[in-house]
Amino acid sequence: MSARQDDERRIGEIWHAITQLERRLKNGRIGKSVLVAPRNELEEMASAGIVYSVQRILEETVALSDDTKVSFPTYSWNQIRGMRNRLVHDYSGTDFDFVWETIQTEIPTLKQLCLDYCAMHGIQVVDIAHDDRPR
Repeated sequence: MSARQDDERRIGEIWHAITQLERRLKNGRIGKSVLVAPRNELEEMASAGIVYSVQRILEETVALSDDTKVSFPTYSWNQIRGMRNRLVHDYSGTDFDFVWETIQTEIPTLKQLCLDYCAMHGIQVVDIAHDDRPR
């Protein structure tokens, strides 16, 4: 698989994970309080699912090729890698306020990256992303 095909797959995965996260936050009425201070087991599971979604998005973003990263110099690639490393390697020390801030500020930026990538390559994000509807 070429780097471009791999990046298209990753961009599709990023888009899918972001739209899935957005749907779950909206439909599940999950806000910062559930993430930061869950009050019961159901909220604990929701919080863990949110963190996993963010990890997944960051993991795919970090794995984009250097060619793609060079094509988008305005993105803070080192900061994205640092966020990913912080979540993946220090789970027990996860700062859930930090995760919420990442959702609010960085996830929309990464969603725009998907759109920018697709525009640059003349493709539609819906053609490379999985359907987000629950199975």
